[in-house]
Amino acid sequence: MEDTAAAMSRRLLPDDVVREILIRVSTDKAALFRCATACKRWRGLVADSSFLLRCWPEGASSLLGFFDLPKGHMQVATGRPLLFIPPPAAGSSVFGAQPRPLASIIRGTAPDGLLDGAVPEVAHGGLLLVRLLRGDYIKSVHLAVCDPLAGTCTVLPTIRCKAERATFSILAGADFPSSKGGQQRERQTSPSNGTPSFKVLAIVGDDLDIDKRKYNLYMFSSTQPRWSRPRKCFRKHGYHVQGRCAAVCHGVARWLVRYLNDENHVHKCYTYDVSAETGHHWLTKLSIPPSQLRIGGFRGAHTLSVDANGLLSLLSIYKKVDIWRLDIWTRQTNVGSDKWLLVKVLDLKPPRPGWDPLRLDMWSGEKSGTLLIQDEYRCVHRINVETRTMVKEQFQNGLSVLAVPVEIDWASLVFISVRLNMSQTTATLQDKDGAM
Repeated sequence: MEDTAAAMSRRLLPDDVVREILIRVSTDKAALFRCATACKRWRGLVADSSFLLRCWPEGASSLLGFFDLPKGHMQVATGRPLLFIPPPAAGSSVFGAQPRPLASIIRGTAPDGLLDGAVPEVAHGGLLLVRLLRGDYIKSVHLAVCDPLAGTCTVLPTIRCKAERATFSILAGADFPSSKGGQQRERQTSPSNGTPSFKVLAIVGDDLDIDKRKYNLYMFSSTQPRWSRPRKCFRKHGYHVQGRCAAVCHGVARWLVRYLNDENHVHKCYTYDVSAETGHHWLTKLSIPPSQLRIGGFRGAHTLSVDANGLLSLLSIYKKVDIWRLDIWTRQTNVGSDKWLLVKVLDLKPPRPGWDPLRLDMWSGEKSGTLLIQDEYRCVHRINVETRTMVKEQFQNGLSVLAVPVEIDWASLVFISVRLNMSQTTATLQDKDGAM
C-alpha cells in the first residue's frame, strides 16, 4: 500500500505541490500524522525542518497538561502513582483525554514500582524531572528524568546530603548555546534510548530554619556518569530561594531569590543564575525595589517565566486594597543591562463576587502564554491578559500545589513521531528481508 501511494504521488504531483497541500493539512495535527504515515515520500516532506518551521514557528508551544499526585495524596510518602492530567479544553490529548499514570506512558523503560510515590519537580523542553520515593528523603535525593513523548526514563545517581529543601531545573536541546539552529530536533533521537541530551541542576538546602540554611548547587549531565561536587550558592545566610523550579532563558537557569534582613523583612531581591554550558553561577540584583514586587506577603504569588519571545519575565499577582492586580515585568535585553521594565499592570476581574483567597499558586507556561492560578479551594483559573478576566478551568478534583505543567513544541513532536515511524518501518522491512 505504501509503495502504491508513493508511486501515485510521484506520477501526479511534484514535491512542492504536495508540500503546499501538507501545509494546509497541518491545521489538523491528527490528519498530518496520518499523511506522514501514508508513504516514505510524505514522511520525508513532513520531517523536513523547513516544513516544520512553516507549520509552527520556532518556539511555538501549547499546554499539554499537568503531572500531579492523586487527590488527597500530596504527602511524598504515599506511594500512589503519579498521574498525567489533561487540560479540560484539550478535547483529545497526545496521552489521551483521561488522567492516566505516568508509568503507563513510560512503558518498559522503568522497573515496576519505580515511579510509585514519585513527585513531579519540573518539566522543560519535553522532559519531566521527578523525585523518587527512595531511601531517607531528608538524607538523600533520588531523581529520574522521564521523556513522555519517547516513553523513556533515566534514573540519575543519588545525591547524598542533608536535604530539607530542594529546587531543580532541567535543560535540554536548544537550551545549550553551542547548539546550532535545527540541531534541537536532531538531538531528540540521537541517544540510544531516544531521550535527548540534558542537564539537571539541583539547589539543596540543609536546614528548615531560613536563618541557618545553607544552599549547595549540584550539576548533572547526561554525558557524564556522576554529579558535580557541591558548590556553595551564597556566601552568607539570609538568602531564600523562591519557588520549586527555575526559569530557563538562553541557556541560563534563573531562580528568584529574596534576601532577608535581621528583622526577617525582604531587604533585596535577586536572580540566582546558572549557566548550563559553563556551570558558572552568580547573583544578579533586581533593579526593582522589593516594595514594588510585594514579595514576602502571604496573599499573592510570584514567579519567573519566559514569554513567547524568549524574554525573561517576572509575574506578580497580589491584592491592592480591594483589587486583585497582575504586574508583568520584563528584563531588558540590552548587552550588559540588568534593568527590568514594568510592561503591564492589570486590574483583574474576579471569577465571581466575593472571591478573596488567602492563598494563591501560579503556573506560567514556558512559551505558550498560558497563565493559571489556583486558590486554597483547589479551583483553577486561567488569566486572559487581553480581557483581564479569570476563567475557571474544570480540572477533575482540581490540582495540588505539587502539580507541574508540561508544554509541547508541536514541531518537535511531529519530527520525533515521524522519525520513530520511519525507524520502525525500516526495522520491519529488515526483519522481513532477514526472514526471507
